[in-house]
This record gives sequence, C-alpha cells and structure tokens, in this order.
Amino acid sequence: MLTPVNKKRTDKLKKNLIYLTIALTASIAAQELNITATNTMKFGTGKEWVGEDKDIEVSKQYFEDWIDIHASKGDFSGSLRYEMADSSSHNEAINDITKLSFNYSHDKINITAGDFYGSFGRGLVLGLKESRADFFDSKITGGKFEYCGDEFGFKAFGGKSYFKYINDYFPEAQTVEQMDNSLLGSELILPVSSYLGSENIIFNLGGSYLYIKGDQVPESQYLFEEMFIKKSQVGGLSVEISGYDLELYNEYAIKTTERTPSQTGWANYSALNYAIEGLSIGLEFKDYYKYAANPNDPASGFTPYQNAPELTIAHASHLLNNHPHEVNPNDEIGYKLSAMYQLNDNTGFNGTFTAASRHSGDNFMPETDDSYLPFTDSWLGADYTTDFYGITAGLGFMSDSPIAKGENQLIVSGEESGVNVYTDKRTTFMGEYNLKLNEEMRIALCGEYQNIKNDYLDEDYNDIYGSVEYGYSPYGYINVSLIKTSQEFDSSDTPDSWLGIEAGINIRENHKLELFYGRERAGIKCSGGTCRQVPEFDGFRMTLVSDF
Repeated sequence: MLTPVNKKRTDKLKKNLIYLTIALTASIAAQELNITATNTMKFGTGKEWVGEDKDIEVSKQYFEDWIDIHASKGDFSGSLRYEMADSSSHNEAINDITKLSFNYSHDKINITAGDFYGSFGRGLVLGLKESRADFFDSKITGGKFEYCGDEFGFKAFGGKSYFKYINDYFPEAQTVEQMDNSLLGSELILPVSSYLGSENIIFNLGGSYLYIKGDQVPESQYLFEEMFIKKSQVGGLSVEISGYDLELYNEYAIKTTERTPSQTGWANYSALNYAIEGLSIGLEFKDYYKYAANPNDPASGFTPYQNAPELTIAHASHLLNNHPHEVNPNDEIGYKLSAMYQLNDNTGFNGTFTAASRHSGDNFMPETDDSYLPFTDSWLGADYTTDFYGITAGLGFMSDSPIAKGENQLIVSGEESGVNVYTDKRTTFMGEYNLKLNEEMRIALCGEYQNIKNDYLDEDYNDIYGSVEYGYSPYGYINVSLIKTSQEFDSSDTPDSWLGIEAGINIRENHKLELFYGRERAGIKCSGGTCRQVPEFDGFRMTLVSDF
C-alpha cells in the first residue's frame, strides 16, 4: 500500500513524465504524427459467490473504461493509457493516467522513459508482463536503455513498481492494495559465434542481474506480511546454441533474499528442441528451489518480476484449463516432453507429457511417492481438416497434489507422517467438430467429459461440458455453453449446472462488441507463477473495443 509520502512521489513522477512528453511532442509538432488509439469499455452487473466454499453471495456491478493512445514520428514515439472506473471488476476506483511512456529508437539503440516491460533470457531473472484478465501487471516506472549491436547486446533499467494485488482476507469486501518496490537490472549478451566467424551454428552467452528493494509492510496489511517482497538479488547465466535443426538453451540463476532465516535459492531451466518438415520434438527441464518471493513460505509463488517457465500444458480442453497446476518455486523439479507430427495436409497429431515433484536429494527425476506431492499431466490430440469441415479429438489425464491444498504443507517428503495427501485426478475426453457452410457461415460443436477422483475429499464425480457456436463472417458469432456436474454439495443452493450465452458483434471494421449472459463456474487463473481463485459469476457482462 502506498504511504502519503510515496503517493506524493508517484504523483510527482507522473507529472514529470507528462511534462517531458509534452515538451518532446512539441519539439516535433511541426511534423506529421501517426496517432492510433484503442478504447475499451466494460460493464457488468450480477452476483458473485466467494469464500472457500463459494457460499458468500456478493452483489456485483462495475463500469470501467480505458483508452490507449500511441503516437509516433520517425525515431520518436509515445504511449498513454487513461483509465476510469467506479468501480472496476476488481472493486477498484480509478480516474487517472495509469501508463505513460516516451521512446526513442534509432539504429541499435532504444531508450524508454516512463512505464515499460521487458525480460532477460527466458524469464528466470526478469520477466515483466501485463494480463488484465488475471489482474496481473508488473510494469516498472523509470528508465530503460537497450543496445543491440553486432559485438554485444546490452540492457539496463531502473525504476519503481507499484504492483497491485487483491486483498481477499474478507471475501465479501475485496480491496485492491499496492506494493512499493524499487528495481535495478541489467543483461549482457555475447554472440560468441560471430567472434568465431561461424555461419552454421549460433552460439550466445548471456549474463543478467536484478536487484529488488521491497517496501515496509503497512500496519493495515500486517496479515499479508509474508507475501511482501524483501530485499532480493538475482544473478543469472545463460547459453544458447542452435544449428542443423537443433536448438539447445540453458539458464541458471541464483537468488538471495534477506529474510529470517536468510535464504539462497536457485532456478535452472533447460530446453532441447528438434524440428524438421512435418515433425517437431521438445524436451524441457526445470529445477526450482527456494526461489519464491518468500523462500520460507512453502506456498509462496514467484515474485511479480519473474516469469520462469512453468512446464505445464496449455490445454485445448475447457475443463482442464480451469484447474491448472500451481508451480512451487520453493521446491519443484520436473520435465516436459512435447511432440507434433503432420502426417499430411489434412491430418496432424500432437502429444505432451509433463511430470514434477518435490526434490529428493540430488535426484534429477521427479518422484512418484505421494509424500513428494507428485504432478503428472498428459495429453494426446489429433486434428483432421478439409476445405469443408474439421474434427479435433483429445484424451488427457492429470494427477496433481497442490502445495496449498488440504494438509499438503504439513507433509515431509520421504517420511511417513500419517497425513493424508490431497490429490486431484482428472481423466478427460474431448471432441470438436467444425462445419463450414459457405464462405461466410460456420458451425462449431464441442463436447467434453471429465471424471474427477479425490480420495482426500472422498469425491468421485463427473463433469460434462458442451458448446454450440454459430459464426457469420465478418459480422460476428453467438455461442451457447453448458457445464453439468454430478458433484454433491453441502448446500442445496449450490448449482450443479452453469449455462452461458455469449455473442461477439463486429460493428463496421473498428468496433467489436462482446456480450455475455448467464452463470460462470469458479476456477483458478495463474499468471507469473501466482495463482488465484476466480469467483463464480451470475449476471450480464458487456465489452466494447474500438480502434481509431
């Protein structure tokens, strides 16, 4: 949460950026500017069910609007976002400029002042991003310098981050709070292969560093003290080799955190990919230990400024996507194997298998014993398409033991503790049929069946998902979806079905209207290694996106 002093500093920083943007814009005002803008308006009204048992009903009504403006001329460009909300879909009142940046790019140099994103390597040391759907925005306000030359590549930045999070200690009265962190970072890339004059093989070495100075925990947020970021330093080394249809990448990082007790952790990510015409195979490896925002908290996620590879499956299945694996950056080792094969112009196959668990000494393979909280996920899919129709089929199995569920945090790996392990097992079948009626009209039918078993909760039930979609290009689409479950609930008021109607309408070429009415099932959304429960919603939503 921002203190009055920090808020004054933030307002002063914003004013300085505004003045800088106005001055630089005025200096090139005599020249023609290229200006684009996108306005997004959202409205919703209905009810949400929050709390662990989804038994707390909360009235929900929101209206929010934001406009993104981008102007460019030659080597100069500027961006601005202005937001208004009272309140937003996350119970936040806004009437302010929330993003402002000015950029100069010429030849091999790129300089940014204001709000920016970026990454080092594959995200182990630094990975900034925005995902509004997940209420995740790790932007930094400050300055960034980038140089990309033939001899070396270099990045450096410094600034402040006011990362927002949802305070849901009282689910019926959620609020949005802010952290106040300072960050400095740099990365150096050496193209070794160019020094050696190699033409067939690319060989790059990289090194990166990140410093984070966390703020003091406000008295009003003492319940969240363990999630606040303390002073941390991260250093990483990377190597990349590619050539002859092969690509090898490895990145290793060490992280020190000033907590009691002080902790030093590591993260290692490796990837080997092979691709030829019609076939691609990828093997990935992860090894994370004491690498979370709070190394002393077993259920802590990554800091908002790391976006390390999670090695999970982005499922085509709607039901499986509602239950993603929550990566444990304090103690997790695992692999992911994926393959795609195109048999001919019409037929393709794909398969993915991933496994992970807590560490077992120096063993580089995930354990299968329940005390190590194992996770496995597998998916086999096939596609057949013609000019008139397409068929997609898939089969998946997932078994997960999340660290934050049940009594899993109390379990000691490799020991008989007498504590039952919370394990969720899901077997899923999916089928989809797309029919092209003519050049403008199409129909899509999708069906899924999922069996869920959870011995900890003594549950064994089935979920069924079905949807029908009609599309008429270029005007839009309409979709009707239904989820039905055989799960038994403690409360008779808890629904066993969720019906929703969604429509997308393209108004001319630059306006898109999306409408939803019905009930959405609660689920989990993960971003940046941090997962949160999304409440159940029953009501009406509207989104209008306009490009100018």
